[in-house]
Amino acid sequence: QRGEKEERVKKILSGEPAIFETEHYRSDGSSISLEVSSKSLDISGELYLQSIHRDITERKRMQEQLMQSQKMESVGMLAGGIAHDFNNMLTGILGNAELLHEYSNLDVLAKQKVKTIESAARKAGQMIARILRFARKEKSEFLPINLNDVIYDTIELASKMIENRNVRIKIEIDEGVTAVYGDSNQLEQVVMNLIVNAADAMTAGGTITIATSLAEIKDGDNMGKAGLPSGRYVVLRISDTGKGIPDEIKGRIFEPFFTTKGIGKGTGLGLSLVYGVIKEHKGAINVESQLNKGSTFEIYIPHSESFVIRTEKIPSQTLTGKESIMIIDDETDVLGFLKETFEKKGYSVMATDNPINALNMFKRLHENIDLVITDIIMPLVNGRDLIKHFKMIKPEIKVIAISGYDTEKRGKRDRNIDAFINKPFEGFYLLSVIRRILDSKVAKFK
Repeated sequence: QRGEKEERVKKILSGEPAIFETEHYRSDGSSISLEVSSKSLDISGELYLQSIHRDITERKRMQEQLMQSQKMESVGMLAGGIAHDFNNMLTGILGNAELLHEYSNLDVLAKQKVKTIESAARKAGQMIARILRFARKEKSEFLPINLNDVIYDTIELASKMIENRNVRIKIEIDEGVTAVYGDSNQLEQVVMNLIVNAADAMTAGGTITIATSLAEIKDGDNMGKAGLPSGRYVVLRISDTGKGIPDEIKGRIFEPFFTTKGIGKGTGLGLSLVYGVIKEHKGAINVESQLNKGSTFEIYIPHSESFVIRTEKIPSQTLTGKESIMIIDDETDVLGFLKETFEKKGYSVMATDNPINALNMFKRLHENIDLVITDIIMPLVNGRDLIKHFKMIKPEIKVIAISGYDTEKRGKRDRNIDAFINKPFEGFYLLSVIRRILDSKVAKFK
């Protein structure tokens, strides 16, 4: 940059100080970011150039990480806004497809098409939920979970990210693996980061192998020497056929902000997050790698003897009722689906897409209303505020809140809500919750 340099020197010698950032190179070819502060000095009649060079490489890196973090936060907020509208649409699609099953004049082909619509809508809803879980910052919630289920869910999401990379995912899951005690969201992030890293290591394509198994660690075993107490462990192995990890950096891969990827292609936080999550789960992670042959990340998590709770569909004949239900939702497709579903099960239904009209109706008819189902995010009046008004008029009224995406954390603020259901949902599930709410005097379901 000779021209720029000569012009800068000319200005400094004329008495104008300069502060600028530049990039120099070390003898090994790596770059270094510098902040240069220069001015001219007259010493005994001679003109000198004084320059102070500050190494700001680490500061620049931290700034990039901050910008990346803020970008991810913005993406999370954007995803939340999209999720609200998208889940409302999916609720209408899923609900009306479910209602079509009630028509006996559908032929076999038509019924199969309806099932396809239901399946697609359900998968879309699950995909949105996983994206939101992946982006959200939440406190850890450790429960007995099936690690295989977490892996299957994550693979479905990750496969969309790597489908154009000529990368194949091979699954070698041991279905005998039962429970670990952990946070499903955190473990999903672990699997996601390792899959993405493996795909990045295979620029020309290749195979990612994901396997689980059970292992018994005894005192003196290799992993026992690594600090794990004796006992049963679930082992997760994620292998790739990529370029491998050089020996000189293998010991640094779990350091925060350490990355071998180019600028803008990696934050250096992925593997440090993996390491932190596994340690929080009282486990350990081991890495084996050979140049041009690939890498294997082997994770040990303590096995749990607890049972994983699974939800099951309740037979539809148990979901009928004679009570009176008020529904408020600004999405007319959702409103129509709910009204028809409840009426088919014997309920008396009042439905409105306007929360102000709903409040006026409730003032007049509250003595005859047994349950209110209301959306949370609506124009004119927020669902939570609407519920407060209902409770002031009739404190014992039962309330179910529904939402495409609720940005508020649920907790003490939900003391007026008997159940909170995220969209999209299926009619049978909402009907089962309604019966549990109406048949219970004390219990609340969230």
